[in-house]
Amino acid sequence: MLPIFTYHGFNIAGNAYADNDHVALASDLRTLHARGRKVFALSKIVDHLLLGTLAELGDGVGISFDDGTDFDAIDLTHPVHGRQRSLLGILSDFRQETNMPVIATAFVIASPAARLAIAHREVFGQDWMRSSWWPSAQASGLLEIGNHSWDHQHPALIDANTGQPKSGRFDDITSLALAETEIADAQRLIEQLAPGPAAALFAYPYGQSNDFLRHDYLPHQQRRHGIRAAFGCTPAKVQAATDRWQIPRYVCGLHWKSAAEFSRLLD
Repeated sequence: MLPIFTYHGFNIAGNAYADNDHVALASDLRTLHARGRKVFALSKIVDHLLLGTLAELGDGVGISFDDGTDFDAIDLTHPVHGRQRSLLGILSDFRQETNMPVIATAFVIASPAARLAIAHREVFGQDWMRSSWWPSAQASGLLEIGNHSWDHQHPALIDANTGQPKSGRFDDITSLALAETEIADAQRLIEQLAPGPAAALFAYPYGQSNDFLRHDYLPHQQRRHGIRAAFGCTPAKVQAATDRWQIPRYVCGLHWKSAAEFSRLLD
């Protein structure tokens, strides 16, 4: 069984493990190294899951980042908590210090307009959800770029059909038209801007899905959307029988909040 650990670059409420995902990631990488655990790309984990050879990855783990703020890949000065090493920078530091391979997947929001609106509302009014870093991150060999939907159904955006703010939920995507916009359109743009194996991986916004997405649209419309597997936020390990359209992940700050709790998830 293989755990996947998820971090959010914008989760910065201090500079300690429990309130800063950057601090947590740096600590967790040291724990993984001390315990001899290898970090595999999510695209590789999916390859083995679909081939029925997951056991070949041994006691490896996966790492992902959600939402795609600039904190994922660019060192920035937080207006309250100071200079922050990017998540990508932390991966690079780890590789240099240990000479161990490491690769994570950043699930990003595709729509430029959505990213700008969300950033202005949630990220101190700064334009800190840009796509300019996606190609260089992809080329680094440390970070692959995956699909986190067109606009995250984020309430910072107005629904064109209702004139009201979007729902802030992804389990209300129950029609082909909505799924095409949120998943297929996003996949095409991400593949254009940062082509790579993770562009065919999808992470449900808010970790939310439904029967239509898991059992109808994703498995039966692959020629339309190009997605190979989808990830939720159920706290469990990936195993041979895992549903490819509902791959579980542990979320930092939600499912563990300390180095000791992280270590226990490795047991």
